[in-house]
Amino acid sequence: GMNLLLTRLAQRWGEVSITGTNIVLMQSAVLSTNAGASGILVDAVAPVISNVTVVATRGTALRKRGPGTLRLGHSILVAGGGEEHAALAWEDGGLHSDWNNLRAANASWVGFRHGRWEKLSYWQAASGQDANSVSFDPLFQNEPAGDLHLNSTAGRWSPIFNDWDYGDTTNSPLIDLGDPWIGTGDEVMYNGYRRNLGAYGGTEQ
Repeated sequence: GMNLLLTRLAQRWGEVSITGTNIVLMQSAVLSTNAGASGILVDAVAPVISNVTVVATRGTALRKRGPGTLRLGHSILVAGGGEEHAALAWEDGGLHSDWNNLRAANASWVGFRHGRWEKLSYWQAASGQDANSVSFDPLFQNEPAGDLHLNSTAGRWSPIFNDWDYGDTTNSPLIDLGDPWIGTGDEVMYNGYRRNLGAYGGTEQ
């Protein structure tokens, strides 16, 4: 379709496929454990992906195909599995990507673009993208169980208790790492005056 907004998607297994024109996906979490599957496959005209967490434990986190230009920001992309996978695979079309966390686990790569890049600095040089992005362990609360909230000693939303949990002993390095010029959205105080990366950045959680 055209001019569609999808927000607060929570998906486990499978693959999210984005096609059409002017499609926006935001504040969503995708955990894919399927061997070889991409967490998100984009083949669309003028798509936007913002504040999304994608963990593909045995595949590529985000694969960009087609002639359209993808705008990607404030997202956490984690790839796993073998060397045929990457956090971000840019195969065709245009890309404007920044303020993300690109993480490669096991034998996967940070990025694919005219080669395979094992470090963020190599990806930045080869692609011209992600100047303000990082490559950290996100420190999710419970990835195997599908809880992709970021650990925080100041308090973290718990979908189990449906309330705030103050029991964390570590802080995710992705807290308050968003573009300082875009604001914090619905993040509750104290929010550091900068948006968190990932699916819950800019939300009340």
